[in-house]
Amino acid sequence: MAVPRGRRRREGRARRAACRAELRGAGLADSPIGMWGYSGGAFATANAAQLQPRYAPELDIDAVALGGLLGSVRKTIDAFSGSVVGGAIPMGIHGLDRSYARDLRSYLNAFGRREYDASADLCIFEAVQRRPFLDISDIEAFPGALDRPEISAMLAENSPVNRLGVPTAPVYEYHARYDQMAPVRPARAVLRNYCRAGAVVEYREALAAEHLSEMVLGAPGAVAFLDRMFQGRAPVDRCGAIPR
Repeated sequence: MAVPRGRRRREGRARRAACRAELRGAGLADSPIGMWGYSGGAFATANAAQLQPRYAPELDIDAVALGGLLGSVRKTIDAFSGSVVGGAIPMGIHGLDRSYARDLRSYLNAFGRREYDASADLCIFEAVQRRPFLDISDIEAFPGALDRPEISAMLAENSPVNRLGVPTAPVYEYHARYDQMAPVRPARAVLRNYCRAGAVVEYREALAAEHLSEMVLGAPGAVAFLDRMFQGRAPVDRCGAIPR
């Protein structure tokens, strides 16, 4: 059963109040606040940072670090489809299905439903190993299921590139130009949205890396960025360096 929006907001305020009380007890109430995520973690971090000004304006975020950002859910599915990581698609559908009052399983054929059921409790690496090179067309109940208006709208609503709101803190994003799992163009589009709205964005794009290697190679830059922001140093604005 879906939780009413008003109740979700009240519960959110209660959780933040409890968090503040715990921080006071731990002596951390005055500590700077940073957000950092890579890949799916960057997806969650970007969405949270964009929601924060409206959902939790009392929180003072000092820095937002993103790596391998999934800017568009649909573009990410397209990138996964038919690739070595295609098996993650049925697993990913569970996240949307658990959040919406819509039976997404009905958009899958018999094979797709079996894969969907089998991936309910898998992590991404297990799902990928189970069915590499899975194509979205292999599991659709009918051609173009993702193009149905209700599905297209749902995917867009969950994508940072389409979501309203801009982080109030400086943003750092590192990305492999030839990322095979998180297409770089949607991530660039998200960052350009931030820049147009006045956010300070430091963007770093690696030429000699891909998704998994950049997770390791790009991490020191994110740590250094968070350290600079926590020290109160001025952020570096590289909005002009974001390619089209």
